[in-house]
Amino acid sequence: MTLMTTPPVDQEDEEMLVPHSDIVQGPQPMEVAQGEPTSTAENQQVEEPQSMKFTWTIENFSRLNTKKHYSDIFGVGGYKWRVLIFPKGNNVDHLSMYLDVADSSTLPYGWSRYAQFSLAVVNQVHNKYSIRKDTQHQFNARESDWGFTSFMPLSDLYDPSKGYIVNDTVVVEAEVVVRKILDYWSYDSKKETGYVGLKNQGATCYMNSLLQTLYYIPYFRKAVYHMPTTEIDMPIGSIPLALQSLFYKLQYNDTSVATKDLTKSFGWDTYDSFMQHDVQELNRVLCEKLEDKMKGTVVEGTIQKLFEGHHMNYIECINVDYKSTRKESFYDLQLDVKGCRDVYTSFDKYIEVERLEGDNKYHAEEHGLQDAKKGVLFIDFPPVLQLQLKRFEYDFMRDTMVKINDRYEFPLQLDLDRENGKYLSPDADRSVRNLYTLHSVLVHSGGVHGGHYYAFIRPTLSDQWYKFDDERVTKEDMKRALEEQYGGEEELPQTNPGFNNTPFKFTKYSNAYMLVYIRESDKEKIICDVDEKDIAEHLKIRLKKEQEEEEDKRRYKAQAHLYTIIKVARDEDLLEQIGKDIYFDLVDHDKVKSFRIQKQTPFNDFKLYLYPNLSIALVNLPNQALGVCFSPYKSFFSLYTNCPTFGQNPASDNNTLTVFLFATEAKVFRFFNSFNDDVIIGSRFSKSRGIRFTFGLCGFKLGLLRLVSSEGLLGRCWKIEEEEEELAKDFGIPVQYQRFWIWAKRQNHTYRPNRPLTPQEEAQPKGSGAAVLHGSGKIDADSNVEQLKEVSNKTHNAELKLFLEVELGQDLRPITPPDKTREDILLFFKLYDPEKGELRYVGRLLVKLSGKPTEYITKLNQMAGFAPDEDLELYEEIKFEPCVMCEHLDKRCSFRLSQIEDGDIICFQKSLPIASREACQYPDVPSFLEYVHNRQCLYHTLCPPFCEAMEIHISNRY
Repeated sequence: MTLMTTPPVDQEDEEMLVPHSDIVQGPQPMEVAQGEPTSTAENQQVEEPQSMKFTWTIENFSRLNTKKHYSDIFGVGGYKWRVLIFPKGNNVDHLSMYLDVADSSTLPYGWSRYAQFSLAVVNQVHNKYSIRKDTQHQFNARESDWGFTSFMPLSDLYDPSKGYIVNDTVVVEAEVVVRKILDYWSYDSKKETGYVGLKNQGATCYMNSLLQTLYYIPYFRKAVYHMPTTEIDMPIGSIPLALQSLFYKLQYNDTSVATKDLTKSFGWDTYDSFMQHDVQELNRVLCEKLEDKMKGTVVEGTIQKLFEGHHMNYIECINVDYKSTRKESFYDLQLDVKGCRDVYTSFDKYIEVERLEGDNKYHAEEHGLQDAKKGVLFIDFPPVLQLQLKRFEYDFMRDTMVKINDRYEFPLQLDLDRENGKYLSPDADRSVRNLYTLHSVLVHSGGVHGGHYYAFIRPTLSDQWYKFDDERVTKEDMKRALEEQYGGEEELPQTNPGFNNTPFKFTKYSNAYMLVYIRESDKEKIICDVDEKDIAEHLKIRLKKEQEEEEDKRRYKAQAHLYTIIKVARDEDLLEQIGKDIYFDLVDHDKVKSFRIQKQTPFNDFKLYLYPNLSIALVNLPNQALGVCFSPYKSFFSLYTNCPTFGQNPASDNNTLTVFLFATEAKVFRFFNSFNDDVIIGSRFSKSRGIRFTFGLCGFKLGLLRLVSSEGLLGRCWKIEEEEEELAKDFGIPVQYQRFWIWAKRQNHTYRPNRPLTPQEEAQPKGSGAAVLHGSGKIDADSNVEQLKEVSNKTHNAELKLFLEVELGQDLRPITPPDKTREDILLFFKLYDPEKGELRYVGRLLVKLSGKPTEYITKLNQMAGFAPDEDLELYEEIKFEPCVMCEHLDKRCSFRLSQIEDGDIICFQKSLPIASREACQYPDVPSFLEYVHNRQCLYHTLCPPFCEAMEIHISNRY
């Protein structure tokens, strides 16, 4: 699709020129007949195109002795115009005539205006012989006039017998239509036209033009709405539902509509969306699918009623009385373009009689070989006639497909009963009037190997045409929709007006490819009203929900600058990914739990998101009096009320309401003290109607909620519902047991936990100001999420990456992490099994810098499930890009001496004897990592009966 900020400027079939800009004043008599009121105010913004017909009567024409002659100024669309002629020709033996911007020299810098116009010399004897030529142009400071250098021969103009000059008077007419210049980026199709477009997935413009054409056949749209679908159907698996959804959005959306669900329902993948298919093929396949889905429903037979016609193939012997006929149906007709002037010529060719004689005689059963006539006649035409123009043909000389860009005309009204119904068979019903009016024109712009499709459509068959070009819909006139889509050749304007050069002609590659006509007698039935009562209730509910989700997405994007994404990696993530999804480094951060947090949220409040593993929502409240909700995504806890009293019983005298959460499955009960303030564990409660709330929380799991006061039970037990998205059901780590580490990207492009957050960095008093960032990367005490992100990530993207360190006691319950001093470093350990060729994560240890690996061999064996005295080989995984660096680690040297630091990865394995090493393909960690780094996997599925897939590993080093 070509994007532009102004409408395209198409040259016409005549030579055009931008003449000199010096002005010759010479007022002449004129007569103005206005089509619409105009204003003389410059730069007036007009919503609709404004037009005007200007008539200029030039007396004493043969006595004009100036090279250039201007008309008086007239206004159209708020702009000033005039006609410029060269009475003796502009260096040619033709009358030269142009439309000129009258005040171009005084307009501001960068001015521009767009106009479609025609210029004419009136034949004052026989008006039908008047010469009229039209074009369009984007006028600007460099091209302030535009028109025709060779408008008509001077010999014809000055010949009194021709009728163009009478009593030495010439009459010139100019019709001007001014259009507003469209800015693609700010253009609102719905606002400007009332219609919306379809989004292009890459190369789906051909489909978009066809879908718009079908959508604006209301009878077809109504039938699609009435196809049975259910709320459990999914658009990507149901063509009817996907088409219903698409049509609904085209009818009610304010912006362009996506087609991905529809193409997925076709079974297309992304590759298909970037491959241009044939409109005719898609039209037939789609109609066949819908026809099949409509069987057995209230709309069965709709496709046939709309699009199906019938013709009769016949062979008639000339010398004997024998005739063979065969009736066939069609949904569209393919008409020849090559060698045909217009649609009628194509129909003439379609029914052309072929002679079967000589070596090509027809075998007429008992009559033997006979001379015969072969042809086609139409039994009936459908209410909606689809004509496929054969713009693409196979060229046998060049052995390739070519596009036929010849001029091919098609009428606004198509009469297929012409010449006494010569297209109809003897059995045709002559009482049906086959007079059609043009509904839509599908255009292909480009060549045989690719191009762009768009459509001109009259949705209500009024005089107003609309151009549907993917996402953009614009108003167009009849000339743009019809004549400019005929194809053929155009002439470029002369660039050197002083030389009488032959104008250069070029082929127009934008031309009509498919035409849709609607029969006049059926248009009231086909162009019917379609409203919400035609749409299934479940579809309206589904699409309303989709619209709300889209609105949420837009709101999400609009507020993105206020939030930070926090990605928290845990031991469970490392255990899950290492050796399966990844082998190098520790974790793929795109696959860990992420949280969307407001940037100014104190980090300690974020930690509350992870605990407790509890999410509740109160339902079935008496009189809808009180609700309680705990949701990490919704500002922690909230209580709300809409009644002065709660339930049947009044509150206590001191107006204190206590809400207890009772967990039936909980083994441990934790109660929070009662508060009289608005703040409970970092969350604000609003007081309502003077009632003081006291909130009691107990338990780790969901159960029943009781509303109680000092007077006793307020209401009954209420069920608690869980919100599926809550973070707490994944983490359940009390705040005091959490320690977070910031990830850092090292100079060797690895990504490792760098250091833990200090208690001072995590704490921020309420209402405190912004933190002060120091050059050392430290933060003052009042840090928040955004400031932590800036310290941890110098690229300033929207993410903060953390590692959550949780220590477990012997009963596997969380315990307080051990204190970390400057002498302590956190190391991560991977275990390699050379016999199986497997690498996996086994855990982490907080070790002393002064310590030696030998001191931790027992712990490593315990983590690996080995005997306590198993001899191990240790390696440090240093980097993997551009090449693998994994070095042997001396177990007798201290970690400090080996330059081991926080976040380093130690890989270990059993020490293998020489015989065992030779039996292993990759006997140690470095060789295995080298293999993984360079391997490539090929997958191949064998043909039946060998249907199992085969995986082949090769190295990219060889």
